[in-house]
Amino acid sequence: MDVNSNKISIAYTIEYDIIKIKVNIEMRRKLRRIERKKRHKKILLSSLLITCLLSVGYGAFQTTLNINATGKIKQTDFYVSSSGSDTNGNGTKENPYLTIEKAYEKAGKKATIYIMTDIRPSKQIVFDKEKTITIASYSENSENNKIIKDENYKSDLTNVYNDYLLKITKGKIILKNITLYGSDLSCTGGGILIYNSSVLELLSNTEISNFKATQSNGTAIRIQPITVEPAQHNNLIIDGAIIKDNINSVDGGAIFVNFSTKFTMKNGTIINNEAKNGGAIVNFGETYLHNGIINNNVAKNSGGGIFTAIHKISDIQSSKGIVNIYGTATISNNSANIGGALYIEKNAYLTMNGGIISNNTATSSVGGIYKHENGTFNYNSGIICENTPPNEYETHASCPN
Repeated sequence: MDVNSNKISIAYTIEYDIIKIKVNIEMRRKLRRIERKKRHKKILLSSLLITCLLSVGYGAFQTTLNINATGKIKQTDFYVSSSGSDTNGNGTKENPYLTIEKAYEKAGKKATIYIMTDIRPSKQIVFDKEKTITIASYSENSENNKIIKDENYKSDLTNVYNDYLLKITKGKIILKNITLYGSDLSCTGGGILIYNSSVLELLSNTEISNFKATQSNGTAIRIQPITVEPAQHNNLIIDGAIIKDNINSVDGGAIFVNFSTKFTMKNGTIINNEAKNGGAIVNFGETYLHNGIINNNVAKNSGGGIFTAIHKISDIQSSKGIVNIYGTATISNNSANIGGALYIEKNAYLTMNGGIISNNTATSSVGGIYKHENGTFNYNSGIICENTPPNEYETHASCPN
């Protein structure tokens, strides 16, 4: 190789080394910039959390902040007050919204809406997103705040289903430590309408009371199917709530379980409700009573506690009309013309795997369980006692202490 070729080779080698050095320097600079950004982000987030904890106290951190993988902060607790604002509020405890609708709109997939005062909606509140939302009271004295249906509420008479205070068409709504109050105001619809793709869960210290429905079955709650397919999950779960003092001109003083829907009562109380049939519950779908109390409900016709029946959907399809009683579920002191405790219509089913049916009365026929000749009653265990008048289903002449 000649001298000139050697010079060119050396020059290329030097230039290549210089480029490598520059690239390495630039890469190290980028890495340092990235590390600085990470450190600054960590410092910023840590400072924010420390500031929040110092300002409100660790145990009283009222506005929950969800910090996701990108470092963004997402509000998961929202506050609503009758003195709030949907225009100028931001949903915090210090600056709440005016309406549940605004808080629901701003909430992500999972959030809690705290009701700070009694509120009086002027129209139906609709939950129509795939979200899981808890609605609960927030008060300094731990008392329930109320969502009230009163003269301020403008009934929509174009469709009876539009006259329920709350309508749930998608997602899951959980009520906890809150009262829905109907003010004894006569309306075509009642308290809550659930469509069978959605879920309502009523937890402890929740109350639904004093609704009066005139044209829709189910005063406190109606589960309305949108499909004839069997329910894939519970549409309604009661676990510690109370439903009381509701009246219906037609059927289902408290709850109407329509075909292709499912209701489970884990615990709680259904008391002092009244209807034409099914003082407490009318069941065309599936009802499972594991525990809880159904007490002092009245039906003018049949089923003071529960009326279960088959609803014919077509020539080849019918609803299930299934009721199952377990554990310590208690049906007592209810009254009707026929079937003070339960009325089993033709082709409907009642299975008893525990529970107590006692001290129910009927003015015409059977204080305890009345079964149509084509109905089905499967008795496995439980106590049936002191119903007036009695029939062959009584298991004890007197109720055990």
